[in-house]
Amino acid sequence: MQSDRMADSANFTLRDEIKAYWSERAATFDQSPGHEIFSEEERAAWHALIGRHLGRGDGRKALDLASGTGVISHLMDDLGYQVTGIDWSEAMLERARAKAASRGRAIRFHVGDAENTLEADDSYDVIITRHLVWTLVDPEACFAEWLRVLK
Repeated sequence: MQSDRMADSANFTLRDEIKAYWSERAATFDQSPGHEIFSEEERAAWHALIGRHLGRGDGRKALDLASGTGVISHLMDDLGYQVTGIDWSEAMLERARAKAASRGRAIRFHVGDAENTLEADDSYDVIITRHLVWTLVDPEACFAEWLRVLK
């Protein structure tokens, strides 16, 4: 029995631990301050911040990495970006898809890895992320991947 637990634990990587953590948090994630938009003033402040740094979307393609429940994806969509959200956690993505459906949004969400997006070279105008960089297992590989998919 001990060796079975050790084998299971050896196969449970840091990536698995991070995925499990965020999947567990999915059910209540949007209830925490800083995770969902709770007022129009907050939404306007986010729009202004994104607009100041990235401009309006005008149909440009944006990749939201570690999109979670889709808060940033929706802000980008508000500004006219064509948004794809990628997250490790299917539980987070279920909530993101439900939000998009309830709001009539055409945001595409799928399971993926920020370190290996499987997206084509030069396919996005903008990459955005909010709750990701501090959890990266291999930041250097991630940044190289992001540069690869940026136009």
